[in-house]
Amino acid sequence: MSLRLRRFWLKNFRSIASAKIEMTNPLVFVGRNGAGKTNIADAFSFVSDAVSFPLTTAFDKRGGIQSVRYRTPGRGRPTNISVRVDLEDETNKYIKAVYAFEIKSRKDFGFAVGQEKCQLDFAEGQSFFFHRSNGSFKCSDSSLIPNVEPSSLLLPILGGDKRLAPLYDFCRSMRTYFIEPFALRETQDPDSGAILQSDGRNAASVLRSLKKREGGKHVIDKISEYLAAVVPGLKTVSERRLGKQLTLQFEQDVAGESVRYDAYCMSNGTLRVLGILLAVFQKPSPSLLIIEEPEVTIHPGAIDIIVDVLREASRSIQVIITSHSPELLDNKWFKPESFRIVLWENGETRFFKLGNSSTEAIRTHLMSAGELMRADALVCSDNAKYSVEHGLWDFPPV
Repeated sequence: MSLRLRRFWLKNFRSIASAKIEMTNPLVFVGRNGAGKTNIADAFSFVSDAVSFPLTTAFDKRGGIQSVRYRTPGRGRPTNISVRVDLEDETNKYIKAVYAFEIKSRKDFGFAVGQEKCQLDFAEGQSFFFHRSNGSFKCSDSSLIPNVEPSSLLLPILGGDKRLAPLYDFCRSMRTYFIEPFALRETQDPDSGAILQSDGRNAASVLRSLKKREGGKHVIDKISEYLAAVVPGLKTVSERRLGKQLTLQFEQDVAGESVRYDAYCMSNGTLRVLGILLAVFQKPSPSLLIIEEPEVTIHPGAIDIIVDVLREASRSIQVIITSHSPELLDNKWFKPESFRIVLWENGETRFFKLGNSSTEAIRTHLMSAGELMRADALVCSDNAKYSVEHGLWDFPPV
């Protein structure tokens, strides 16, 4: 897929009142516990869910719209959630690809789509747009007359149109992961294995699906190779059927002999590494891959291996990481422009670029980002707050 996310806008989503994130690859959100790193990671997942399933499902998955929308102190007018994605095309087929929607919150705990806009500008000089606002619909193609409920988005309906398909596919293919070892340790209900679940609970099905694909043996060998670098003596991993369910089975060299262990015998770190590897190597690949705190339960000496995996993935996938691990931030792959510091200030989550002193220290190799964090010297710029006070709906002219 040639599209890449260039800019991500948010308004009134969870703890984020207003944000405009300029993308890099990789992008690393760094902040203390409770600052809002998980909320920005979930925002990408929310967009994917919103265009893949009914909006009711996307909200119910998160406890309802009242749990998702940003709320100010006191009892004021319900806030509306707004999202915008700005995409660029590496093949130069598009000059611009922009999509945005606004969800209006109602006092009866319901919601409706207030606005939805899309604009595609093609390199050949052609353009396409649609604009939906409070029941009205305008489109550059007069033959498109969609029938859509007020509580449903339009893009999933029009996404089969070849002009919109790349944009639609990108948005629904963004994946966010926080791998839970217990989910991999338990026996699993089999599924198609096409998409790894956010916590890794269908890892055995994904592994089975990868094996069946062309070149599957090569992929499994790579996964086993990375695992062996983390777990000495580990030779391979496979799925095993237990009645109607599946489990994971690991083969390890013990005193010169091969011994098989089920997942419940393996450490949290081993299972978490496997989950991250499957998130990277799953097919079809995500358009954008968000890994939350990849360092959790993993020995500091193995963190560089995980970073190597993510760096390899970044050649074809946009990679986002959330972390507060100095060991992970020590890696030389991360440049000053890769970081966004996440702070909780005045009741909201805010995002900042690195300040000049931190940027200069990393660029001149005086200190790594991890060393700056250990010294409590990883500081942000005073004027780098990303805001969407203006510009979110400045497209297209209709």
